[in-house]
Amino acid sequence: MNIIYPPLVEQMYEFMYKIDKSLTKQDVYKKAIKENFIDEQGNPTKWALEKGVIAKASTPQEIASQGDPDL
Repeated sequence: MNIIYPPLVEQMYEFMYKIDKSLTKQDVYKKAIKENFIDEQGNPTKWALEKGVIAKASTPQEIASQGDPDL
């Protein structure tokens, strides 16, 4: 089964995977919810936005148009 994760989870996973290759997207999703960064639909929480933990939620189209900054 191929699970499609919300864009914020994908972004967090890409960043965190560079630090810990043993992480899965499911790990990141669960941790982001537990830490109140996102809700169960993958949207940033009011708290995360107010505290600056998440600056802006990008759509997949916005991410693709920006390219990969690490290249």
